[in-house]
Amino acid sequence: MYGTLLNAGAVIVGSTIGLLFKRFISQSMQETALKVTGICIMIIGLNGISETMRTADIATGAIKSSGGIFLMVCMVAGAVIGHLLKLSYRFSRLGESIQKLLKMKSGFSQAFISASILYCVGAMAIVGCLNEGMRQDSSFLVLKSSFDFVTSIILSTTLGIGVAFSAVSILICQGALTLLAQYISPYATDYLINNVCMVGYVIVLIIGINFVHKIKLETEDLLPSLLIAILISLFTV
Repeated sequence: MYGTLLNAGAVIVGSTIGLLFKRFISQSMQETALKVTGICIMIIGLNGISETMRTADIATGAIKSSGGIFLMVCMVAGAVIGHLLKLSYRFSRLGESIQKLLKMKSGFSQAFISASILYCVGAMAIVGCLNEGMRQDSSFLVLKSSFDFVTSIILSTTLGIGVAFSAVSILICQGALTLLAQYISPYATDYLINNVCMVGYVIVLIIGINFVHKIKLETEDLLPSLLIAILISLFTV
C-alpha cells in the first residue's frame, strides 16, 4: 500500500500548491493552461493506445497493429451499458452531494470526477497496483506519483479543490486493486492487462478532449468498457 499512499499524498500536496497559485493566475490564463494540459493528456492517451495495439512478430521482427475491433466492441458496448445505467448522472449526483456536504463552490463535482477517472484508469495505475500487490514492487506507483503530483498542480490551478479530493478515489480504487492483486494474479495475464490498459488509455484520451473542447463526452458512461475488456480477455485467450 506504500505506493498508493504516496500517490494519494502527492495529489494532495500538488493540489495544495496549485490552489495557492490559483489566486495569482487570471481566468484567461487558467483556461489556456487547462487546454494545454488537455492536449498533453491527449498525447499520453494516444501514445498509450498506440503501444498497446502494436505487437512484434517474433519470426520476422515486423510490427503489427491489432485490437481495433476489440477496442471498438468494448467502447461501444461499454458506452451503451453506461448510458442505460445512467452512470454519468449518478456520478454527477454523487459529486454534487459531496459538494453540498462540504459546502464547496460550483465546479467541485466535475473536478473531482475528472481527476478521479484520470488518476485511476491509466495503465500505470493498473500495472502499478498489480506489481505492488503481487511482487511488493512500488516502483510503478512511485513514478505515477511524480506524474500525478505535477498534473494535480496544474489541474487544481484551473479546476479547483475538487482535484485534491480525488486522492480519496485513489486510496479506494488503487488500494482495493493492490489488496486483491494476489487473488486475481492467476487471471492477470499480459494479454488481459494489455487490453484493459488499451481501453483505459482511450478514456484518458477522452478526458483530454473534454479539457480542450467545450463539447463534453461522458467519460463516466465509458467505465463499463473496462469490465467488458476483462470479460472478453478472459474468454478469448
